[in-house]
Amino acid sequence: MKIEMRQQVTQSLAQELQLQLSPRMLQTLKILHLNYHELVDRISQEAEENVTLEVERKDTLLEYVRYLTSGRSTSGERDFQELEEMQIAAPKKSLHEYLHEQLALEALPKKQAEIGASLIEAMDDRGYINEYQLRKDEINHKLKVSGPTIDKVLKIVQTFEPDGVGARTVKECLLIQVREHEFQNEALEEVITRAIREHLEDLGAKRYDKVASKLDIPREGVDQIAQFIRTNLNPNPGAAFQKDAPPVIPSFELVEESGKFEIINLEKRYGPLLRLSPQYIKMLEDPGTDAKTREFLKEKITKAKTLMEDLERRYETMEKVTAIISETQQPFFERGPIWLKPLLQQEIAEQVGVHPSTISRTVSQKFLQAKSSVFPVKFLCPRRSKGASPPRIQGLIQQIVDREETNGKLSDHQITELLHKEGITIKRRTVAAYRKRLQIPSSYNRAEATADA
Repeated sequence: MKIEMRQQVTQSLAQELQLQLSPRMLQTLKILHLNYHELVDRISQEAEENVTLEVERKDTLLEYVRYLTSGRSTSGERDFQELEEMQIAAPKKSLHEYLHEQLALEALPKKQAEIGASLIEAMDDRGYINEYQLRKDEINHKLKVSGPTIDKVLKIVQTFEPDGVGARTVKECLLIQVREHEFQNEALEEVITRAIREHLEDLGAKRYDKVASKLDIPREGVDQIAQFIRTNLNPNPGAAFQKDAPPVIPSFELVEESGKFEIINLEKRYGPLLRLSPQYIKMLEDPGTDAKTREFLKEKITKAKTLMEDLERRYETMEKVTAIISETQQPFFERGPIWLKPLLQQEIAEQVGVHPSTISRTVSQKFLQAKSSVFPVKFLCPRRSKGASPPRIQGLIQQIVDREETNGKLSDHQITELLHKEGITIKRRTVAAYRKRLQIPSSYNRAEATADA
């Protein structure tokens, strides 16, 4: 019975790996995962290599950034007036600047924020923290905080983009990325995690038979795991921020009209537009075209259509995801970080009807502009904590205090009870800490202030 169950699990893992690593699926997911700069490069390369693919409209977003960075001295024949009004171009940032921005959005207590800042500054340009114990001792001495507290903040920093930052080793960097991949199949995630944690050197040396024996899976399963690591994971997460790295380009803009938010797909509106070459379509349909040429054109046209389909799928998926995010996070955009709601990628996947790993790729390296600020889309999908994100809990406390009666100020205990009714498990002292962080006086002082007024 045990052997039969193991065979079933092994077969399931093999099928799941084959599904995720089929050449067609890999290309589709790769196009979805690319940031905008990489997407434009990919389209340019495909157009150069494929005679049947034409760029009907060139990229405008990157051209606008080049125009800005050149001191607005040249624009060729481009009219950037509309883009200037939207102010979509984000300045180029270093990895450390980018991480500090994400840290600020976490709304951590002051001491934890200082720890986070110290950890970020301890990273090298690749995003690694070398000699962690030494860095930890330095932070402990400087800020007078415990080792477990530093470790706790490190875990928070390790959730920042790009995936894998804050790692102490290559192995940990890859494991962070596996965790962020949002596997729906727990057994698949576990076997890939084990392969990296216990057999990374053997995988690197291509000792696949040995790994297969240790993991008790077929040799082809190890081949697929190795392919997954090569295709999906990056041992140098900070590479995109190193010398000559491209600037951040938002893929979407959130605009408000009559109290309602509207999402504008900047990629679709201003990015490259492709079409099949009418000349080569006509040549393919011409009965006089020789068989070899016809076969060549068929192959190229198929590849061109595949790329165009993948681009349309990218736009469609990204639009659905950002629509869900913008609707869920409307209070955040209106009132600030404390109103950020928990929104798991798993929940988005269920609403969109796709695999969670698709959502992981959709939000990775993508940016959304709202009110002249640029946010990583991933930041807008915070994990749940005790029924709500910490910023959301603070927002609810603020909301409760704003609505309290003039002659009946609520104590921390009463606020705690109201939060419990909302399904949020929290202690009174935590409520008191959040209240102080929000600079809300105690119930007694609030009552006194009302009486004096």
